[in-house]
Amino acid sequence: MVSQSAYLEALAGKEPRLSIEEGFYLLSTKTMPNATPPPPFVQVLKAEEKGTDVNIACGMLADAYERKAETFILVSGDSDLATPVKCVRALGFEVLVFNPQTRDCKALQSVASTYTRIWRTLPRVCQLPNPCPTMHGRAVRKPTHWQVCHPLPRRRPEPPLRGADAPQRTENGERRTERAGPKGQTFHGHRKQSAPAGRRAKQ
Repeated sequence: MVSQSAYLEALAGKEPRLSIEEGFYLLSTKTMPNATPPPPFVQVLKAEEKGTDVNIACGMLADAYERKAETFILVSGDSDLATPVKCVRALGFEVLVFNPQTRDCKALQSVASTYTRIWRTLPRVCQLPNPCPTMHGRAVRKPTHWQVCHPLPRRRPEPPLRGADAPQRTENGERRTERAGPKGQTFHGHRKQSAPAGRRAKQ
């Protein structure tokens, strides 16, 4: 938890107006069905996160009732927060949902004002400075295993146009391209074909 504590401290130092509400983990012994019986049941240690989604939901509703915000931004993919989002929107506020998970959340997508997936490349360009000063005057450094920088994926080149989308030459030497757009619209593009060096010299 040292890495998380360092991150929260750096985050609070970067933005003094930020309020951090922490949950907690509850470790308990549970009797659950065995995947490879016998025996039919086994005891396992189960860690459950408690308080996080409840704190977020209560905070959103309290701020909405007290009119402390104009727009709410929720970074989560938890379907349990769909009902609080729906209630906040019923009070006349916009709720922008950003999902950091790899799968879409249909429950949040159906109630949010706007719904956006956060791709893996975005957090790489939204990093805190290293070291990052805190409110207590000391500098917090990024943990070593967080400093590994993976290169961003290269954009794949567009495939050559084929068939109806392939460029066609006109009588005056231009290349003409037609593409079908939305609602039956057609886009036209022209590119003049340059003459070889020898021909340009004679001209």
